[in-house]
Amino acid sequence: MIQDCVGCQNCIACFGLRFKEHCFLNKQYSPEEFKKIENDYRELTHEKIASLKTKLKELQKDLPHIWTHVYASENCTGDILSHSKNTHHAFNATNCEDCKYMYFTPNTLHSHDCTYNAPQGPEFSYNMISTTLLKDCMCNFLVWTGNDIRYCIECHSSSNLFACTGMRHKHHCILNKQYSPEEYEKLCARIVEHMIHTGEWGEFFDKSASPYAYNETIAYEYFPLTREEALEKGWSWQDEPPQEPKPQNPQPGTIICEKSDRPFKLIPQEIQFYKRMGLPLPKLHHDERHHIRMREFNPLNLWTQQCSKCHTEIQTNYSPDRPETIYCEKCYLAEVY
Repeated sequence: MIQDCVGCQNCIACFGLRFKEHCFLNKQYSPEEFKKIENDYRELTHEKIASLKTKLKELQKDLPHIWTHVYASENCTGDILSHSKNTHHAFNATNCEDCKYMYFTPNTLHSHDCTYNAPQGPEFSYNMISTTLLKDCMCNFLVWTGNDIRYCIECHSSSNLFACTGMRHKHHCILNKQYSPEEYEKLCARIVEHMIHTGEWGEFFDKSASPYAYNETIAYEYFPLTREEALEKGWSWQDEPPQEPKPQNPQPGTIICEKSDRPFKLIPQEIQFYKRMGLPLPKLHHDERHHIRMREFNPLNLWTQQCSKCHTEIQTNYSPDRPETIYCEKCYLAEVY
């Protein structure tokens, strides 16, 4: 259980260390002393885990946090970004150049507003979700391998498509209808002209096309809204069904979640993993555990702040109302090395 540590080994419940060994709660111990501490935590219980988490959070309060995790990059902003250039507001991305508003999209060139496009991000593209190996494309969802594709869903290995769905190895189609290259270009020009006039051109699919309510989507996990906020923005909302009563006689092997009373089971491979790692079996439903993990992530957003030490202006995903002490890269490196 360590956070933001680099090049460390044999450490327990530490934060912000660099190339350290035999540390507990950031305090250095001899190998013999550390071995005794390690043996105390060899078989973990829920109580021991909760205690370690509490101590680690207390430790973090008085330690500086680096403003962002951007590595081997030039002129970039965001977090968990590496080997990139001229890329801004990017999160969980690598090998990107001349990009902006990137989320979980590696290997991308000259693109804007791209989310979950892997393993190969798009080139010269805009408003892309869950695509790969595309070039000169716009406003697509679940489209793989192609070029010059616009406003399409689940079309693969194709090119020159407009407003199509479910097509494979097709070219010069509009609304799934085949045209000659000349007819295609003329009709596309007319459609684009109309969409510019109505303000639709360049906008992603309207929210009314989504079969899911806002709180059923991944967007809700990273950008949570209340029911009222979502409805005010015009998105639908799925109300929780009435909670079923706690099972009185659960089936063998069933665990009742301590928080939600929802029953769940662990497959044999999970049980073997917990035993091998010396971990107690979970008491919370997997949905509850997922929500806890998601709350540990910093938001996919940036705020302008000042370094707590030298007051240099920085772009960080620590919001101004949070209590952490945030250092710029220069001050942070001087502190930890």
